[in-house]
Amino acid sequence: MKPIILLTGDSIIDNAYWNDVEKDTTAEYLRKMNLRVIDRATEEITATRFFQDSKGIVVSNHYVKSRKNKGIPYDGFYDNNNVFRVKPVPESNVYEWWSTPVENRYVVLSLGGNDLVLMQNYDINNIKKKLKKVIKKLINDTKINSKNLLYVIPYPPNKGLSKILEQMFLQRNLDITPKKFYKSWTNKTKKMCKKLGISYISLEDFTSKDKGPDDARIPEPTKQGAEKIAIKINDFIIGKILSDYKLLLKICKNQESHLRLLELPKNVLRWVYNFSKYAIKNGSQLKINNDIVSLYEELNKNDEHN
Repeated sequence: MKPIILLTGDSIIDNAYWNDVEKDTTAEYLRKMNLRVIDRATEEITATRFFQDSKGIVVSNHYVKSRKNKGIPYDGFYDNNNVFRVKPVPESNVYEWWSTPVENRYVVLSLGGNDLVLMQNYDINNIKKKLKKVIKKLINDTKINSKNLLYVIPYPPNKGLSKILEQMFLQRNLDITPKKFYKSWTNKTKKMCKKLGISYISLEDFTSKDKGPDDARIPEPTKQGAEKIAIKINDFIIGKILSDYKLLLKICKNQESHLRLLELPKNVLRWVYNFSKYAIKNGSQLKINNDIVSLYEELNKNDEHN
C-alpha cells in the first residue's frame, strides 16, 4: 500500500494564499508525486491553539474563500455558529487514513513560527515545551510510529522580518540578533526532535526565491518554495523506505544483529516473510529465516489481540 501523508500546521505548508503559489501548493505537488495526501494545514495556527479547541482549528473567512476560489478548498466544515473549522487529525470515519497500516502513515508538522511572529513569544524554551505537547499528542492521536513524524524547521527571517524582530528584541531588552536567535531556534528544535525520536527537514537553505521578497513583513513560500518543501518530504519518505530495506539486507548478511529486526516496520517484515517461509519449507537451516517468521507471526498475533 502506498504511503499516506497528513499535512498539518501553519502556512509554511498551507501556502496557497501567498506570493505566486496559487493552487500549486505543497499538497498538490505531493499528489503529483503519486503520494496520497490529507491536507489539514491552516493559516495563522500556533502551538498554543493547535489542540486548544476540540471542535477544530478556526480558519478566517478570507483564507477559506481564497482556497475555495482556487479550486482547492480546505478539508473542513462550518459549525453551528457559521465558524469554519479544520480538524488537525483525521476523524475516525476517514477510511483512507485509518485503513492504512501504521508503518505507511506519515505526519508532516510545521508549527512554532507564529508563536514567535504573531504571539510575540520570544522564549524558545517555552515554545519548545508547547511543541513537545503537540507532537506527543499528535503521535498518539494519529497512531503513527514516532520516526514517521516529520517536523519542518522554518526558514531564516528575511530583511523585513529581521527589522521587526530587532525592534521587538530592543523593546524587551533582549541582547540578541535575529540571526543568532534563528540559529538558537534551529539548534534547540533539532535536539528536541532527537530526544522525541521524531524526524525533521530543515528549510535553512531557503532564499528569497523560495520564501518571497526580502522586504516582506513575514516570509512565506513561493511556488518554487512550495515545490521544494514537497521534494524534501518525498525524499525523506523514499530515503526512510530504502534505509529499512538496507538494514534488512545487513541483518540477513549477518552484518547486523538479528535483534535489529525489531527496528523494522511491519511492511518490510511482511515482504520478506514469504521468502523466509519458503526457504524453511525447502530445508533451509539459516537462523535468520526462523527469526523473521517467528517475529512476523508474533506481531500478527498481537495485532489480532489489539
